[in-house]
Amino acid sequence: MKPLSRIAKIGDIIFITQVTRRRHPIFADEKNIKILFQTLHEVQCIKKCNIFSFVIMPDHMHLIIRSKISLSDDIMNSLKINFFLNWKKQKYESMQKDPASFWQRRHYEHVIWNEKEFLSHINYVYNNPVKHGYVESPDEWPYSSFSEFSLQREMGIETIETPM
Repeated sequence: MKPLSRIAKIGDIIFITQVTRRRHPIFADEKNIKILFQTLHEVQCIKKCNIFSFVIMPDHMHLIIRSKISLSDDIMNSLKINFFLNWKKQKYESMQKDPASFWQRRHYEHVIWNEKEFLSHINYVYNNPVKHGYVESPDEWPYSSFSEFSLQREMGIETIETPM
């Protein structure tokens, strides 16, 4: 299979969609969501990346990230491998034993070029559970960074850097 050529560079803000293999609803299980949260935190520290927003759906996730030292492929590979290793430590025997069995091989990514695009993608991330019919409002979905984002906005805390 021909490798994908990506245009994202270190330091870019990137919107990423990662889907589970065959859209298996791995994250319908609360235990797996907890493992993913733990893994996201670990990868954020290891790869020195900022996660501006995220949403975890039963069969996929969306992230908006930036790293000053790693490419998005490195971040996503680390996330997939470390999720598997963390999952394996918990000894959940009901699923396959191969890291590739959890995830689609490739992820979708889009470089965010300006603030308007950034805000559009933030809205897409947070409204994803609404779009899929899980909730009526983004603040009802517990597996996203929406509440933190909303609180920071209400308090006037500016944590968002956009590539202008």
